[in-house]
Amino acid sequence: MAEQTHNLEVCMERDENVNEVFIPTEWPTPHIINKEAVIRRLLEESYGITIDTLKPLIGYYDLNYHVTAKAIQSNPYIDDIPKEGIFLKISNLADSKRPELLHGVIKLMDHVRQKGIVCQETIKSIKGETMTQIISSNSSGEDVIYQVIVRTFLPGDVLAKNQITPDMLYNLGSFVAKVTQGLQGFHEPYFDTYDHMWNLANCPKVSQILQVVEDPQRKQLCEDILHIFEKQVLALTNDFRCGQIHGDLNENNILVSSDESSSDPVPQICGLLDFYDTNKSYLVFELAICAAHVMIMAMEQTSNSKSGLVVEIPGHLLAGYKSVMELYPAERRALRASIAARMVVLLVSNQYSFRQDPDNMYLIAKIKPGWEALQTFWAADPSSLENKWDEIVLSYGSKLKRDVKRLLTTPRGGRGLPLRLKLLFSAELAAHEHPSLSACRGTSTSEDLNFFSSRKPNVSGDHRKPQSVKAELSRKESCNVQSALPPRHSADMVEGRGSIYSVLPTSCVFNNRARHKRLDIWMAHCDTSRSQNRPVFLS
Repeated sequence: MAEQTHNLEVCMERDENVNEVFIPTEWPTPHIINKEAVIRRLLEESYGITIDTLKPLIGYYDLNYHVTAKAIQSNPYIDDIPKEGIFLKISNLADSKRPELLHGVIKLMDHVRQKGIVCQETIKSIKGETMTQIISSNSSGEDVIYQVIVRTFLPGDVLAKNQITPDMLYNLGSFVAKVTQGLQGFHEPYFDTYDHMWNLANCPKVSQILQVVEDPQRKQLCEDILHIFEKQVLALTNDFRCGQIHGDLNENNILVSSDESSSDPVPQICGLLDFYDTNKSYLVFELAICAAHVMIMAMEQTSNSKSGLVVEIPGHLLAGYKSVMELYPAERRALRASIAARMVVLLVSNQYSFRQDPDNMYLIAKIKPGWEALQTFWAADPSSLENKWDEIVLSYGSKLKRDVKRLLTTPRGGRGLPLRLKLLFSAELAAHEHPSLSACRGTSTSEDLNFFSSRKPNVSGDHRKPQSVKAELSRKESCNVQSALPPRHSADMVEGRGSIYSVLPTSCVFNNRARHKRLDIWMAHCDTSRSQNRPVFLS
């Protein structure tokens, strides 16, 4: 508690001394003549990398590229040609003038990787530098310096390429909470005073450029939301937790992958990008920012007649988030206004930047669905909306019970088919708990095994079995058991060696802060082929 109080005091001190809002006059993408030739020369001379292909990637104000190499020479920091290629970022002029920010981001990414969050790793130059520079003439003919960082390239698709589903949103909410936890404990002095307009606490200052919104109804909507945000959010910040946040968990910064061999069609989150909006702020803003972006994404995917899903999105995110960590009551009350405020900042800033850079396709694509999402969201009755979110959160606990009932009553026909029990942990059942796994020889009369819940291991990625686990194992046959995997894994696998095994969790104790719940789960003998020796999954 002392650490949280200290963080809060730092945030509040910083907020009182924040500079005026940063108007993005220097943010349009870097102006570089003959970009491809300049990049090829930089990589070859500074990194020893001979380019095979150079593919532009989406970017807000930076230039981003996916590079594949055909040769690496004279760089002691690169062992071999990266199989997935490399990622190259040329920072916008504003960020290029703040190398302390860029160095701080590198340290932050190192920190979260150690906490089990998959993100890129910086590739050093031949001289051991984490950053290099490109000097180019701007549109006025003046020489300017752009900072360049080369990183590993993470495989996967951006979230934006996937259809939004409740299960995907649940996974995303859980991921937001894990990122929030992973960022805590990081300290870099530069971030104690660093601030920018994308810090949601600075949202009211966007009114300084509100004149770019020409539609009077949209402008009034923004003014109303900014007023509510000050009244219902900023006035309550003494009751919020504060710490380092990513600050931009949007659909283009989250990577997902789907395992084609898995029967689970829900894409799994496999990486996190772009930490350049990180700052010390209130933890609830991380969830609000993600919700705002995904709601706009949903509006792009659906017609207005299906916009009911849009306003329900925060409920599914909340359910996943609460499976990892809880929101404080004041943070929960601030969520609606914080989501809307993020949308206002996005839309007004996009309108402003569009005037500066009318050819930026990223901005063009977001403006129309963004306004539709904001208007739909804010028009919904607040009380009904909050109740709906609470119902959605509770439904995940009910879904667990339905899955168990289905497994108890459905005949297990089908040769060689794996059994899957999807345990959707909600705050109602298991806010911070995860059942351990064991296995025994599979017969319909096998002795019962007692399983007791155990603390999840930290998200560092180790597979050690927690000391608090108490379980009886049948040792009639040898079996390979992998138990209590870190939260980022979607399934725990129990595989038999040469025999048939069933997972028999007869007693699981789910703990939360308020009370204990007991849930009996019985998965009867699995009709698995001996010859195929197929594994049984519990996820």
